[in-house]
Amino acid sequence: MKTVRLYLILSITLFSVLQIAAQEMIDKRNVDVRMKNLTFYVNKNEKGLIYNSVKRLFADINFNRLNKSKLINTENYSVNIFLMNEIKKLIKDSQIHLTNAYLVVSNKYILKFIVYENIADKSPKLKAIITLIAENVRGKVKFSSPIKYRSKSWKNKQIGNINYFYKNSFNAKLAKKFNRKNSEIAKKLGVSIKKLTFYKCSNYEEVQRLLGIDFDAKSVGIVQSSEAFENTIITGVNSEDFSHDVFHMYIKTKFPDDKDRNFIAEEGYANSIANAYYAKNNGEIISRRELVFYLKEYVEKNLNADLLELFQKNPRVYFQLSNQVSKEVFNQLSVKSTISSLICDEVEKTKGFEGLIRLLRSGKGENAFFKSVDNLIGINKTNFNRRVKKIILNFN
Repeated sequence: MKTVRLYLILSITLFSVLQIAAQEMIDKRNVDVRMKNLTFYVNKNEKGLIYNSVKRLFADINFNRLNKSKLINTENYSVNIFLMNEIKKLIKDSQIHLTNAYLVVSNKYILKFIVYENIADKSPKLKAIITLIAENVRGKVKFSSPIKYRSKSWKNKQIGNINYFYKNSFNAKLAKKFNRKNSEIAKKLGVSIKKLTFYKCSNYEEVQRLLGIDFDAKSVGIVQSSEAFENTIITGVNSEDFSHDVFHMYIKTKFPDDKDRNFIAEEGYANSIANAYYAKNNGEIISRRELVFYLKEYVEKNLNADLLELFQKNPRVYFQLSNQVSKEVFNQLSVKSTISSLICDEVEKTKGFEGLIRLLRSGKGENAFFKSVDNLIGINKTNFNRRVKKIILNFN
């Protein structure tokens, strides 16, 4: 009997060792964390602790253990977990070089990582540069985004439920408008009003740097974009107004299961209830009203235009704005979303907000959108040109 028990113990031990070995092999294959020949400005007693914690962190990121990880700082947790999930996208099949570490305050260190493609090449391609804060809390290292450290010199202003952080100019009038919109959208959807932390950035590069992504090869060329999660907004459109994406945030709160969300309708109604999201060169956010009037002008000049084709192919048509916006923004202005916004208005006017919710929850894709719109207000592919043209021309 003792022999059997001993055999079982040895078998379990051997299995555990093999599991750990296999895990380490997978770690090495997918995420290779290196720290060689570095000038490392860290207390000798903490150097090993931090480096071992770094390896464990990247293992947690790589193996989808973030929700259970004890290495993520719980202060400002939603920002930290968002950053870690972004890092997961950046480090797949990569070499990660910890290139610098230095004390910034008390027991907190800045860690700088360079991410390369994991290829057998003397000159591997640079994928990303990442900065993290590592804090030694009673012998245990906790990791976080550098967002608070990097915004510590920014100005701060509270407008209603919105806590703004900004570097230079601040438009109080626009901030008050957004605060009203935030409340109106929440009340309309029947959910609690969010108390939001709002970081106003000039562009997407600044957004990423604030989070801790100093460089991302896949984001090169993106200027106007933002990040929003939980109760945090980091906008890269240089505006105090984020009502377009706040609508998406509240829809996510109202209907956390994404499977029934129709994003054609949702994007349309976000344009209608808020704005078109993107900013002109002068910083002014483009309004849905402005886009509809330009579309109306287009239809009046092209009475035989195929509006169904315009909706489905979504070409660039807002040439009136070409001198007022960047090329990036011009290419993002969607005639499909403008038409969808007008259809959403028609649904709400005819069937009320309950009907609009049915459209917003009609399922994914264009077929689901058309099926729902046909059931609600009788617009379908056969009569689309006639019905939609009438809506556009009657807009005022």
